Amino acid sequence: MRALILEDNRDRRVAMIGRLAERFPFLHVTFFDASKKMIEFMESDKLQDIAMISLDHDLELISGSQGDWIDAGTGLDVARWLSKRPKPICPVVVHTTNSRAGGKMMRLLERSNWVAHRVIPHDDLLWIDTDWFRVTRNAIVDFAPQRRSPPILQVENKVSLIRSLLEDRYDSGQAFCKAAIAIILDAYVRDLRPLSGDVSAEVISFVNKDVLASVLDFEGPVVRWWREVGFSLRSLDTWAERGPLAPEQLGVGEEAAERLSRSGVKQIQIRVIEIAEMQALLVVSATRSLAPTAVQEIITELKKAIEIAVFVGLHWLPSGKQSKLTQKKKRKGLT
Repeated sequence: MRALILEDNRDRRVAMIGRLAERFPFLHVTFFDASKKMIEFMESDKLQDIAMISLDHDLELISGSQGDWIDAGTGLDVARWLSKRPKPICPVVVHTTNSRAGGKMMRLLERSNWVAHRVIPHDDLLWIDTDWFRVTRNAIVDFAPQRRSPPILQVENKVSLIRSLLEDRYDSGQAFCKAAIAIILDAYVRDLRPLSGDVSAEVISFVNKDVLASVLDFEGPVVRWWREVGFSLRSLDTWAERGPLAPEQLGVGEEAAERLSRSGVKQIQIRVIEIAEMQALLVVSATRSLAPTAVQEIITELKKAIEIAVFVGLHWLPSGKQSKLTQKKKRKGLT
């Protein structure tokens, strides 16, 4: 999965890549400092896995090899090119202080049925951490594969592209999933803590009939309590997708509920993660309420981000199989 960003300011680039890498470790970001370079890239690329495009308007002149200065163009050039495509491919974020040009870019895109968002930079780099990241984050999450979406084969090429981008970093889908989910959980828990106190987020998967295994190497308070008390999986079916529940609402008996409360848990919430043959549970617990709307939005986003990571991991072919598949396609003239 990729993002394309027209931005020539180094400090802005660093801030943007930092926020995106923290939340979406599987996202490959490509920056451009000139409209011509970005258009040439898009003309030569199939753009099958682009989740988001972000465009600045005003670009600095580029120093040439002969000591001359080269016009870098503007974001409007890219917006015009996008507006002429047969159909939109992803959301576009227009981030520029140039109100006149920004408005023109938005009108061009919207008339061509692109989903476009306007972000106005302010307070040095602060807008990246708040306004821009909020909009781009939502755009990427909306692009995520859904758990009851059309057949997986329709996105085979997309998965292969994501796999190729990550091949040097991870040698298996399992290694990628563990690393990605750990980073994702950590990032979202930090967002939840100011709202819900001491928060723990755990991903557990079904191994066999009555056994749960943590996807990661640690267990939070709910899984530890679960194992100590010795509940069956049928309890999970009862609690999943019911929203935030206090220990006394679980129907586990006074002693078991008190035991969970003593561990500091005021509420828990269980969400189902189901991608193809993978079934797992996202368990969020907190020392304060999980009910506020802002908290629920973060939990929903967290679930979708994990689904993306699982989706990629499940379609991770070993290098040898990947090579054989590529050779087979070449023989059939498919590449």
